[in-house]
Amino acid sequence: KELNGKTEMITPNQVEGSFASKIKQKAMGEYLSNVASTFLQYRDTMQYGSIDSIRVPFVEEAKKALQRASNEERTIFKQARKQQSQQSTATKNNTKSTTTNNLPLLPKSYVLATILLAIKGDHTSVPLPFGIVRQRDMVRALGRIVTDATVDDCLVGAELLMIPNVSAANIGGDGGGDGGDGSGDGGYGGLTEGDMLKSFPELVPLT
Repeated sequence: KELNGKTEMITPNQVEGSFASKIKQKAMGEYLSNVASTFLQYRDTMQYGSIDSIRVPFVEEAKKALQRASNEERTIFKQARKQQSQQSTATKNNTKSTTTNNLPLLPKSYVLATILLAIKGDHTSVPLPFGIVRQRDMVRALGRIVTDATVDDCLVGAELLMIPNVSAANIGGDGGGDGGDGSGDGGYGGLTEGDMLKSFPELVPLT
């Protein structure tokens, strides 16, 4: 290739590495698209949501921004899972102390999912200008992910975090799965509404 008037030779290893990167990027995009498509099937049950985005001029900055966001979200999810585990253990203990004919009414629980992605803005549509306030806003945002994630050379990086942890096979994907700490949820269910809003105060009710 030629850079600033100088010719630079590309080695076979560089070509092979670039090809492998493209294959990985394509697989990641298809996985993310499948996940978003699966979420769309449950659009009528979505009760809370939010969206946030930033613009940076270079791909390397986008990668760094994605990594920062990933570290922050993983920390929050780890704390929420710990709280969820403690709540589930307490609920199980309370259930054991009752008779089978007088079981306590279990609190309503929520499945929570965060999708982090870095995309090249000149290849895709811009984020929603007013964020998420209605179910159809969430549907629109997920619909963009479904299509944009598979555009050639569009997706820079992505990560999916969920509570409870769900394997890729159960959410319509073929790889990746939860990018968290890998500890799993030990069979526990979702978060209560109070715990969810305490851990993720940016969520707003969807109308």
